[in-house]
Amino acid sequence: MNIIPKSEIQWLADKLGDDFGRVFSWQGRIFRAIYPGAMDRLPKLFDTGLVTQLVKGGWLVPTERTDFQLEGFAAVLEHRKAGFYTAGFEWPTSLLRDAALAWIEINLALLSHGLALSDGHPCNFAQIESCRPVWLDLGSLRPPQTTDQGLPQFRRFFLNPLRLIARNRRHARISHALQRTGGIEDCEMLSLGDALLPRWLSPIHQLGQKIRQQFFPRPQSAPASEAVDFSTRETLLREMREELLGMTLGREETYWGTYQSRQSLSHDQLDAPPPDQRTTAILRVMESLASKRVIDLASNAGYFSFFAARRGAEVLALDIDEPSVELLYAFARQDKAALPITCAVRDITEPLTSERAIRVERRGDLVLALAITHHLCMVEGYTFEFVAHLLASYTTDAAMVEFMPYGRGVEGPKPDPLPEWYSLEKFLAHLRKHFATAEVVADNHERAWRILILCRGARHA
Repeated sequence: MNIIPKSEIQWLADKLGDDFGRVFSWQGRIFRAIYPGAMDRLPKLFDTGLVTQLVKGGWLVPTERTDFQLEGFAAVLEHRKAGFYTAGFEWPTSLLRDAALAWIEINLALLSHGLALSDGHPCNFAQIESCRPVWLDLGSLRPPQTTDQGLPQFRRFFLNPLRLIARNRRHARISHALQRTGGIEDCEMLSLGDALLPRWLSPIHQLGQKIRQQFFPRPQSAPASEAVDFSTRETLLREMREELLGMTLGREETYWGTYQSRQSLSHDQLDAPPPDQRTTAILRVMESLASKRVIDLASNAGYFSFFAARRGAEVLALDIDEPSVELLYAFARQDKAALPITCAVRDITEPLTSERAIRVERRGDLVLALAITHHLCMVEGYTFEFVAHLLASYTTDAAMVEFMPYGRGVEGPKPDPLPEWYSLEKFLAHLRKHFATAEVVADNHERAWRILILCRGARHA
């Protein structure tokens, strides 16, 4: 019998509402301890082959029984560990739709077992194997109390936000913001439709809504009753799946969405990178560090993220430009290798926080900040001190950052003259306040417009 000492574990959630068990980490692995009163649920999950079916379908995080024991619990399960955790409002639109479809497929598979997911919240998804969304909460697989169990929440966080984006791709930022503050209720979705129309069309739209609801009602949910109607539930699930598959989500064109291709960086060339001085220097340093956890700030379509992931590092790729992250996600899902990469649409100046009271490590041992210093300082107005502190907050050890001697210029200074405070020496001085060392490792002498700096030994307040 393998006993896990309670003194060595870390509980990963502060909330105790789950009557199935509690999730914890131990020796770098993720486990779920099962309460004695929930042991009768395990045979229906494992002995019937249900968990195996869902894992093979790519919808549920790989989960296995173990022979470990933890005091106060009847059994211990082990889950595949996700490299990094992200929130639903951080996902690119294609990932949000894939997660929505995974939720529906799980519920359809559960019908024949008399089960359903108890909720439809995106915090129960994580990305594994090239950004693929998988459901984490095994305890939410249980007999439903109502026919539409989980469906109202699913519409709030998945279906209605996607409907808003399908109406106009430029609504993506609005949709993400509403997801962050609790999703979009059905009544709010109707109000949004009215608000987005020109004022003179609003009365016509309202009349159309009344006519549609009266003569062509859509079965959004089933009335609560003592007996769960699984046939009606299946109909609702299949209708939502067809709607999701039929959505034309499109892709917004932005300047940064084509940046990587303009730099001649292709995911097909990761094993034979272009022979330019800058890329060669970056890849050389990354290989020498052999980092296990990498956070790529302003990753764009993820060229350097994929380089690290293909060498075994767990990677979190962040960029505020959604079309760029959409490209990264598309590349990841097309890649034949199961790469340990996670993506998110995120403002990198916001500190990484744990969502839903889940305590997980959100730092890497290497943070990449390539070609963004001049944007942060000369466009957004942040100080060198802020940038240095920000980089240290993302890493337990190293940071690789570029400094642009010409500011926003390429062939010459922009603006001209550059501000007095903008110099390599002053930037290095601030970096050395937050790292034990900060040294120039490569200088593009040809045009002298990018200088590569490696920082080691991050200091945290």
